Amino acid sequence: MSLADCKRSHEQRPPSIQHMQDQIRSTCEDIIHFCFARNRDDLLSGRAISTSKNLSLACLLLQLFLMSFQEHFDYAIWLEEDKYYKGCLISRTIKTIYGDVRYWRHYLVRKGGGGFYLSMLYRTDR
Repeated sequence: MSLADCKRSHEQRPPSIQHMQDQIRSTCEDIIHFCFARNRDDLLSGRAISTSKNLSLACLLLQLFLMSFQEHFDYAIWLEEDKYYKGCLISRTIKTIYGDVRYWRHYLVRKGGGGFYLSMLYRTDR
Protein backbone atom coordinates (compact mmCIF):
# COMPACT_ATOMS: atom_id res chain seq x y z
CA MET A 1 0.00 0.00 0.00
CA SER A 2 1.36 3.42 -0.88
CA LEU A 3 1.02 6.61 1.10
CA ALA A 4 -1.37 7.90 -1.57
CA ASP A 5 -3.80 5.17 -0.51
CA CYS A 6 -3.90 6.64 3.01
CA LYS A 7 -4.91 10.10 1.86
CA ARG A 8 -8.40 11.43 2.21
CA SER A 9 -10.92 10.01 -0.19
CA HIS A 10 -13.23 12.30 -2.15
CA GLU A 11 -16.02 9.74 -2.07
CA GLN A 12 -19.29 10.76 -0.50
CA ARG A 13 -19.80 7.34 1.08
CA PRO A 14 -17.78 6.18 4.06
CA PRO A 15 -15.52 3.16 3.63
CA SER A 16 -16.60 0.04 5.48
CA ILE A 17 -15.11 -0.80 8.87
CA GLN A 18 -13.57 -3.89 7.25
CA HIS A 19 -11.92 -1.74 4.58
CA MET A 20 -10.49 0.54 7.26
CA GLN A 21 -9.13 -2.46 9.19
CA ASP A 22 -7.52 -3.77 5.99
CA GLN A 23 -5.88 -0.39 5.36
CA ILE A 24 -4.52 -0.32 8.91
CA ARG A 25 -3.15 -3.86 8.63
CA SER A 26 -1.53 -3.04 5.30
CA THR A 27 0.04 0.13 6.68
CA CYS A 28 1.39 -1.80 9.68
CA GLU A 29 2.88 -4.39 7.33
CA ASP A 30 4.49 -1.59 5.30
CA ILE A 31 6.03 -0.12 8.44
CA ILE A 32 7.38 -3.50 9.57
CA HIS A 33 8.78 -4.18 6.09
CA PHE A 34 10.35 -0.71 6.01
CA CYS A 35 12.07 -1.29 9.36
CA PHE A 36 13.89 -4.34 8.01
CA ALA A 37 14.59 -3.05 4.50
CA ARG A 38 18.30 -2.72 3.76
CA ASN A 39 18.03 -0.32 0.85
CA ARG A 40 17.68 2.87 2.89
CA ASP A 41 19.91 5.65 1.58
CA ASP A 42 20.64 7.39 4.82
CA LEU A 43 19.29 7.88 8.30
CA LEU A 44 17.63 11.23 7.57
CA SER A 45 15.59 10.07 4.57
CA GLY A 46 14.70 6.85 6.41
CA ARG A 47 13.48 8.84 9.37
CA ALA A 48 11.34 11.10 7.16
CA ILE A 49 9.71 8.11 5.44
CA SER A 50 9.16 6.38 8.78
CA THR A 51 7.55 9.48 10.27
CA SER A 52 5.28 9.82 7.25
CA LYS A 53 4.13 6.20 7.52
CA ASN A 54 3.51 6.53 11.26
CA LEU A 55 1.45 9.70 10.78
CA SER A 56 -0.65 7.95 8.12
CA LEU A 57 -1.23 5.05 10.51
CA ALA A 58 -2.31 7.44 13.30
CA CYS A 59 -4.82 9.10 10.94
CA LEU A 60 -6.23 5.74 9.90
CA LEU A 61 -6.63 4.63 13.52
CA LEU A 62 -8.41 7.86 14.45
CA GLN A 63 -10.68 7.54 11.42
CA LEU A 64 -11.53 3.96 12.41
CA PHE A 65 -12.33 5.09 15.97
CA LEU A 66 -14.62 7.88 14.77
CA MET A 67 -16.41 5.65 12.28
CA SER A 68 -16.89 2.92 14.88
CA PHE A 69 -18.26 5.48 17.32
CA GLN A 70 -20.70 6.74 14.68
CA GLU A 71 -21.82 3.21 13.86
CA HIS A 72 -22.63 2.40 17.50
CA PHE A 73 -24.04 5.78 18.58
CA ASP A 74 -27.61 5.61 19.93
CA TYR A 75 -29.73 8.36 18.39
CA ALA A 76 -32.90 7.19 20.18
CA ILE A 77 -32.59 9.82 22.93
CA TRP A 78 -32.67 12.58 20.32
CA LEU A 79 -35.34 11.05 18.13
CA GLU A 80 -37.82 9.97 20.83
CA GLU A 81 -38.93 13.55 21.58
CA ASP A 82 -40.18 13.78 17.98
CA LYS A 83 -38.41 17.12 17.49
CA TYR A 84 -35.70 15.79 15.18
CA TYR A 85 -35.23 13.27 12.45
CA LYS A 86 -31.96 11.67 11.48
CA GLY A 87 -30.56 13.04 8.25
CA CYS A 88 -28.06 11.46 5.92
CA LEU A 89 -24.38 10.86 6.59
CA ILE A 90 -22.29 13.97 6.03
CA SER A 91 -18.52 13.84 5.59
CA ARG A 92 -16.45 16.02 7.87
CA THR A 93 -12.71 16.61 8.12
CA ILE A 94 -10.87 17.37 11.31
CA LYS A 95 -7.32 18.63 11.48
CA THR A 96 -5.14 16.74 13.92
CA ILE A 97 -1.46 16.85 14.78
CA TYR A 98 -1.15 13.71 12.62
CA GLY A 99 -2.87 15.22 9.57
CA ASP A 100 -6.38 15.68 8.19
CA VAL A 101 -8.85 12.94 9.12
CA ARG A 102 -12.09 12.50 7.21
CA TYR A 103 -15.06 10.79 8.83
CA TRP A 104 -18.83 10.70 8.44
CA ARG A 105 -21.62 11.45 10.88
CA HIS A 106 -25.37 11.91 10.82
CA TYR A 107 -26.94 15.33 10.75
CA LEU A 108 -29.96 15.78 13.04
CA VAL A 109 -32.59 17.94 11.41
CA ARG A 110 -35.11 19.84 13.51
CA LYS A 111 -38.61 19.18 12.27
CA GLY A 112 -39.32 22.91 12.43
CA GLY A 113 -36.16 23.72 10.44
CA GLY A 114 -32.44 23.86 11.14
CA GLY A 115 -30.26 21.12 12.49
CA PHE A 116 -26.93 20.25 14.07
CA TYR A 117 -24.22 17.67 14.39
CA LEU A 118 -23.83 15.80 17.63
CA SER A 119 -20.37 16.51 18.93
CA MET A 120 -18.37 13.32 19.32
CA LEU A 121 -15.21 14.94 20.62
CA TYR A 122 -14.80 16.73 23.90
CA ARG A 123 -12.75 19.85 24.33
CA THR A 124 -10.09 19.53 26.98
CA ASP A 125 -9.16 23.21 27.13
CA ARG A 126 -12.14 24.30 29.24
